[in-house]
Amino acid sequence: MVRLISTLLVLWGVSAQAVSQEARDATATKRSGPVALDKKQERVKLDKFRNNVAAKMVPRKVEKKGERQVRAWLDRFQVVQSEHYLVYTNGPKATSRKFAKTLEQLYSFMQERFPFEDLSRHLECYVFKTKEQYFDFCVRLRGWSREQAEGTAGHATAAYYAAYYQSPKSATVMHEAAHQVVMACLGVPGVGSWFQEGFAVYVEKKILNQRIPGSIKADLRSGRFYALRDMVGIRRLLSDRHGLRNYDHAGTILAFLIESKAEPFRGRFPEFLAASRRSFRRGEEVAEKLFERVYGLTIEEVEAAWMKHYGAAKSKSEQRPSRSKSG
Repeated sequence: MVRLISTLLVLWGVSAQAVSQEARDATATKRSGPVALDKKQERVKLDKFRNNVAAKMVPRKVEKKGERQVRAWLDRFQVVQSEHYLVYTNGPKATSRKFAKTLEQLYSFMQERFPFEDLSRHLECYVFKTKEQYFDFCVRLRGWSREQAEGTAGHATAAYYAAYYQSPKSATVMHEAAHQVVMACLGVPGVGSWFQEGFAVYVEKKILNQRIPGSIKADLRSGRFYALRDMVGIRRLLSDRHGLRNYDHAGTILAFLIESKAEPFRGRFPEFLAASRRSFRRGEEVAEKLFERVYGLTIEEVEAAWMKHYGAAKSKSEQRPSRSKSG
């Protein structure tokens, strides 16, 4: 009997230890993500940014004043760390902390609605004090023309988000930060401009409690829209005179795919995301295959369901001046 009791106690101890380990493992998984950097590690990151980014966009007039002035200009850049972000900025640090706080709110908003695992690294953001500095970044480091740079207030890739300082809760900040999360965290860098911009418009409107463009019903009924087959083939939605309208319409397409209660769309958007991951391919063919694979529908059938969702009967769409397909 004594031996039996001893055996049971040992087994109970092993079992309790295993349960305790499982609990620790579950907690570790839940809390997985970037490890907080200490001051020394922050300094290494900041020096890397100053040398690899800021040093390549020093204003000419500062360069002419000599090395001491160049160093002083570079030293104005600081880094603000939050749970998931590193914000590099030469603006006031206090206001940049507000910027980081807003980015965290957007991150949580998207993670709650479109679940994804935290990355093991921080997302990086470059917030420049002035428009001119942002434009210089775009021209010198991205290779854009000055005209292209001045046509934006911010942009994002999976690697970074860049903008000049503006209200942390502005539509531009929400829109571009959403792009970064879609590409870096959800792992969807492709599909098409209609998808990337539509997703960003959707998130921007939702987090700011704004309506998805209310003009969509009137546009659909009057034919002021591109056929979905044309829309998904546009390489860049801003590429024609209806660029802003294209953004709004793409936002309604994503809202429909995400929120529709009708079959076969109901609850299937996570499948659409999963099927889109890790591919950089874009264009009409990509969209067509995704719609067929996830919903079992053609582009025209998806378009008809989209129009019905917004209470518009089938009407004749506008013809794009020059149809652009992209792969």
